Amino acid sequence: MNLCCRCQENSQINVSMFGLENAGKTQLLYQWCVHEFVETTPTIAFNVETILRDEVSVAIWDIGGQPKSRFGDTTCKAQA
Repeated sequence: MNLCCRCQENSQINVSMFGLENAGKTQLLYQWCVHEFVETTPTIAFNVETILRDEVSVAIWDIGGQPKSRFGDTTCKAQA
C-alpha cells in the first residue's frame, strides 16, 4: 500500500528515525532521497531531507544515535 494514498494533497508528514549509532539511519535516509549509496560520517546532531511524492511533502529526520545526540529521544516518547 502506498503511504501517500491516505494523505490529503499538499500535506506534510514528518518522520523521525531514532536508533543506536552505526545502525544505518543515515544510509537509509539517502537511499530514500537519492537512490544510491553515499559515503557517510557519524551524525552529530541530525540530518533532514524532504521528499515530494504525489503532492505530499515527507520530511525525514535522521537523529544521531550517539548518546550526546539523543536530546529529543525522551521528549518525543513523552509526547507520543
